[in-house]
Amino acid sequence: MKLLWCFAVLASVPVWAQVSPTINELPSREFGQAQLLNPPTSGAPNLIEGRELNTPLGVAFAPSGGPMYVADTSNHRVLAWRTPASLTKGNQADLVIGQRDFVSNPPQGPGRDLTSGLTLPAGVAVDAAGNLYVLDGGNNRIVRYPNPFSQTTSPLSIDLVIGQKTQSSGNIANENNPKPTNHSLSFAPNGTFLRAGIALDQLGNLWVADSGNNRVLRFPASQLAAGTIEPAADRVLGQNGSFVTNDAPVCGNTCQTNLAVLLQPQNLAFDGTGALYVADGFARVLYYPNAAVQTAASQVLGISPTPALGQSVSFPNDYSLGNSILNASLAVFANGNSIFVADAPANRIVRYTTPASFVRSDTIPSPKIESVIGQPDLFSGKANHALTEPAATSLSAALGGAFDSLGNLWVSDTGNNRVLSYPASGTSSFTAATVVVGQTNFPFNAPNLIEGREVWFLANGSAGGGIVVDKTSNPTHLYIADTFNNRILGFRDARAVGVDARSILTQKPDLVIGQPAGDFFRSMANYPNGDPDLPTGTGLYRPIGLAVDESGNLFVADSGNGRVLRFPAPFSVAAGNLQAADLVLGQSGFTQKDQSASPQTLGTPYGLALYPDGQLAVSDPVLNRVMVFKKPFVNGEAAFTVVGQQSFASSSASSSLAGLNSPRHIATDTSGRLYVADSSNNRVVVFRDTSNIAQTGPAASFNFPNFGSPQGITVSTISGEMWVTSGNAIYHLPEVNAFNNTSKILQQIASNGPLAIALDSSENPIVAEAINRVTFYFAKLIVRNAFSFTSSRPMTPGMWAQAAPLGKTFSASDEVHETPPYPLTAAGLQMLVNGVTSGIYSVEQNAYINFVIPWEAPTSGVAEFLLFNPTTKEIVAAGSVLMTLADPAFRTTNFQGWGQVMAINLKTDGTTNGLNGPQNPVARGEMLQLALTGQGPVANPPADGFPPSALTPTNPLDLHVFIDGIDIGSANVVSSDLDPTYPGSWTVNIRIPDNPGPQPGSRSILVTMRDVPSNWGYDPNNGFADTQLTLPNGRITTISVK
Repeated sequence: MKLLWCFAVLASVPVWAQVSPTINELPSREFGQAQLLNPPTSGAPNLIEGRELNTPLGVAFAPSGGPMYVADTSNHRVLAWRTPASLTKGNQADLVIGQRDFVSNPPQGPGRDLTSGLTLPAGVAVDAAGNLYVLDGGNNRIVRYPNPFSQTTSPLSIDLVIGQKTQSSGNIANENNPKPTNHSLSFAPNGTFLRAGIALDQLGNLWVADSGNNRVLRFPASQLAAGTIEPAADRVLGQNGSFVTNDAPVCGNTCQTNLAVLLQPQNLAFDGTGALYVADGFARVLYYPNAAVQTAASQVLGISPTPALGQSVSFPNDYSLGNSILNASLAVFANGNSIFVADAPANRIVRYTTPASFVRSDTIPSPKIESVIGQPDLFSGKANHALTEPAATSLSAALGGAFDSLGNLWVSDTGNNRVLSYPASGTSSFTAATVVVGQTNFPFNAPNLIEGREVWFLANGSAGGGIVVDKTSNPTHLYIADTFNNRILGFRDARAVGVDARSILTQKPDLVIGQPAGDFFRSMANYPNGDPDLPTGTGLYRPIGLAVDESGNLFVADSGNGRVLRFPAPFSVAAGNLQAADLVLGQSGFTQKDQSASPQTLGTPYGLALYPDGQLAVSDPVLNRVMVFKKPFVNGEAAFTVVGQQSFASSSASSSLAGLNSPRHIATDTSGRLYVADSSNNRVVVFRDTSNIAQTGPAASFNFPNFGSPQGITVSTISGEMWVTSGNAIYHLPEVNAFNNTSKILQQIASNGPLAIALDSSENPIVAEAINRVTFYFAKLIVRNAFSFTSSRPMTPGMWAQAAPLGKTFSASDEVHETPPYPLTAAGLQMLVNGVTSGIYSVEQNAYINFVIPWEAPTSGVAEFLLFNPTTKEIVAAGSVLMTLADPAFRTTNFQGWGQVMAINLKTDGTTNGLNGPQNPVARGEMLQLALTGQGPVANPPADGFPPSALTPTNPLDLHVFIDGIDIGSANVVSSDLDPTYPGSWTVNIRIPDNPGPQPGSRSILVTMRDVPSNWGYDPNNGFADTQLTLPNGRITTISVK
């Protein structure tokens, strides 16, 4: 039975609370990772999605040409390809092991999210049954995954743990005991990761290079049954037969030729005869023809002949492994009786024939190398042949290898972040690879995937990342300094950058600076020469800070080259043309590199800021200063002001008001003040008159301490409010004078190591994070029940809702649709709920929007609500709302959510008898029709924005109606249906009990739907906070009874 009044009265609503503009606490878009996850599950450099590798250390094959497994060490996972014979270039892996999915890479294991996961896996081995053993280095254990491709659940389960008691019992070396045992392992003592290895012999025994304990252990097959607790080794090499010692050998200059000792053994393998080979920390490989009984090796590989008197050994050569006698990273593997050693320091793989016949002598302790892979000869050792890019014929610090059942050679080319496959060769001549895994082609070697959808802001503890929005352009452009990929990414329309939580990132930038035109696959330093020490006018080396002048010219702090470059309006350069700088500051020319302290040179420029009059400020953290350059700029000009130092030649750190200590990003305001994130002084300092008066070492006017190593700062040109990134937070602060007077923080937003920050044209923050992504925040959207006006209680599909940006208006024409169906776009805007468009009733007063939550919305968890412009792809506002199965609320006659409810008295024949109220009460025993919203999901709902085409009941068994606190009983609930006229509305017909029934007058009424009560509203005297509607506070919902 339809309602008789028009819903247009929704325009009469309680005034929204007046507060300062507020930003939603969660980002709604990101760029740099495959998808937006909150909380994030990856901090990887560049993109991870299952086609990429980062420091691969091991490769192994299942028997009979089965799956290939690769230890993707720095991504804390193992990737698997079911059919390696079909691989070509950059193929997607079929399975991920040690992580929940392909886009995650946090360290896993005991005490973390996934106890069956991995941290720094360093080796893999597959037994005859297809079970996968993984050396889980960071967790000081070995885990076994039963035949991974046969498992049907995710994440994969493990059935055996070696080195720890259980998969969740701990991850400390030697099970946190001071000495080892026959069942403990040490791969990461005191948190220091050591390379180690595993191998299975012909009898199925597992041998382990237990690097932190300076030994090799054998775990017999009898100890490897599924579920065995603390499997025990029965053989030890390197510790004189003792399982409870781990002493490093003390043998002076004879250690390398001492065949009875081991120093941090890092890899091992068996040849076709069953002989064991062990690579250890003395830059050698030891040969044990019968390791089951031997205590000392029989031969040693990798030692150069004793040089003639007065001569020295040159590395590499035709005998040596590594480039000294210590700490060479090596790996050993076999093909039948041929032995191959991955000689990482020499960027090669060398082959030996069976060493059994070799006769040692004091002057020639090792056999000669037979052949080499990855170098033109045995005396060359440059990474990638000293070329700017890798090739199918070159290697960089290769640290693993294996042969498949067809005789193809697969190499973990660790330094190039890839695995190469060389076709089988009867002569063991492996010249050029034909397959590459982990990169999309042979010339590429960045960690993980690089093709234009990724960024790299943090490397080995060094932070970068810069952002600027060109607000002089239409549409506004966005530039991102992709620091460790040596490039700037440019986006033509800043409003449409990034991906939301429901999509996979496919967007690429519109231009790139620092690499070949339109080439998003390369990350070469100082293109085109690729040499970090040789700057060019087209290349970059670790760019960070960015600024745009009034003509759209882009300034870049080219940190690694000690200079600032200016690129003429990049989006005015014709497509396909190389972006070239037309100005250099901090160096005398485009090819010079002098990073000493002087007026003309810069050390490591970091942050940039342009003053209102066009002068340029540059922070120089290594020299603890900010330099100011005056227009008109000329190449190599001297700065006219230095901040933080008392002279242009000094560089000492200071915490005084005139000093700085590693200043990072900087900003200016419309009054010409200079703001500095003074990182190592844990403060923000503000200077005045630094652009128009030549100075050395001016004192700061404002000093704001108590930040934690602040990195980024920007200042609104509209409000003067400050935004600072510090620690794991973004701080929104008042204008500088107001903040100085009050120390009030307007808003604090959690972030993941925020490094740089900028504001878009709508004052929304864009943040470069240390987890290698850019996040986009938007105005906070408050969503409330359109009948009760509650804003913090969970909401439900199919109900009326009202939303508004908190403290902020938006530009849109008023538009009201009183007659259904309600459009999915109104006034050029859409309301998206988890990406689904809502039917919109009205957009009003540039302030709020009335709509019906789509039926596809979830009924639990959190839903994202976005006010969205589909034409510009701009997010106007964003909010996160808890969802549930019901959120019942009455429509009231005062439109405030309490008092007399809207209801129709019904005659016994079903016809109407007017609106219920004090002047027209309902009699006991008569019918009353109630108007509500928030009934929750129903079977076969109508399309979003449409009323039902037929009677659509809600579930009356979940509905209870209370008058004066008494349940009227299901017999008196006559019907409960979606309103047939108005989407979002819900009608309930009840019979007023008459035995005894409620007393005459205004009586309280409430409903519960699926145990959710309706007696909630808002408190206008407490910031419009949600409050329970009760008799004591005078706000209850009522009906009138005769």
